[in-house]
Amino acid sequence: MTNGTSYLKRFCGFALVLAVSTHSASAWLRLFAPDDELVQQSDAIVVGHVEASFTPVEIPSGNLRSIVPSTFHFMEYRTTLVITKTLAGKIQVGPTPLIIHYGIKPVVLKTNPSIQDTFNPPAADQNTGPAIPVGIYDSATSCIGGPPSDDIRKDHIWFLRAKGQSVGGVEEDTSSPGIWSPQDVQPLDRKPCYVAIIAGDIDALTPFTLGDSYPAKEAVITQDRMKVMRIAKISDPSARCDQLLPFYIKGAPYSNAGQLAFDQIIACGSLGAAKLIPLFQNPPNPNFELGTILSGWRKANFKESVPLIIDWLTKEDQRWSSRTRDDQIYASREGPKGGEPYHDPRSVSFRNMYSAIEVLDDFHATESKALIQRIRDRWAGAAPFLPNNDFLKTCDDALADLK
Repeated sequence: MTNGTSYLKRFCGFALVLAVSTHSASAWLRLFAPDDELVQQSDAIVVGHVEASFTPVEIPSGNLRSIVPSTFHFMEYRTTLVITKTLAGKIQVGPTPLIIHYGIKPVVLKTNPSIQDTFNPPAADQNTGPAIPVGIYDSATSCIGGPPSDDIRKDHIWFLRAKGQSVGGVEEDTSSPGIWSPQDVQPLDRKPCYVAIIAGDIDALTPFTLGDSYPAKEAVITQDRMKVMRIAKISDPSARCDQLLPFYIKGAPYSNAGQLAFDQIIACGSLGAAKLIPLFQNPPNPNFELGTILSGWRKANFKESVPLIIDWLTKEDQRWSSRTRDDQIYASREGPKGGEPYHDPRSVSFRNMYSAIEVLDDFHATESKALIQRIRDRWAGAAPFLPNNDFLKTCDDALADLK
């Protein structure tokens, strides 16, 4: 199933569930895990297939019933998984009850599917016999994602969990093993890769990282993450950070392994935070996001960074003093939300200033008050801030706090 998953779906997948749950106390968004995390979060990993029919079961709607139509039903499905091989965990070969949790559902696969069959396939139920091919369909995110999985009547790799992330306020049965994400069902040809991950054999992953396919890119991420976690076990924190920094620089700020390396650096406290000073002062490229470092310094309570931040922010303000109003409008129109100009140095500068002011406020750096006032006046008079009036509010909040 991973073969057909687009990167758009990986990071942006959401549909009705997100729409309704944003009104509840616990918003729900499909999060796709790297392969090593998929392995770690599973109670058992098996090879198996489904021969039985599927029983739909309505589950309680919790606090979502007040904001969804009464005709909308929260469903999970019960069936039997025939396990042919256990790769990890304590579960016996043979039939075992299986719960397909809310947000994914078993669907009937057609030989020549129409567009409607692809994006709204009929659900499998009690009348779906063992000869009818069935796939797993991501009913929570498929409005922008790919087609159903391959036929689960044939052996696949199943990542079984007793508990997982449920839609906000909805309680589900966890008395039997279950799948909570379409990612929990993987094609059998990926078995050697997962066997290597289960064994913790980083070098054995190398053959799977070759090429430009989606699984190869996933294998690169997983191998880097496993290297990062191996480095994280080094007892000397200074040596640990020195070996983690290249992974952060390579992937900053968006790589999964890069973020993991950064988190491990910040976990070393002030020592790790200080290791980021040269990178802050000499970024590897003009588009480098200093905001990640700034947020890490705040998390580590690294107040020694205040003079560095003030010096950087002063130079950045001086640079903007010679820019045009159009430059400021361009930089601020998308701000921290991204979009087309997201990687432009002007937009990067805007976001970094935003983060710097927040950190100075959090560290109660009263010596920065005049600088923040000057920045606030410059941007208030030069750009409309229709989508980004929160930048001015951030300045105002800091000025109010730094008394």
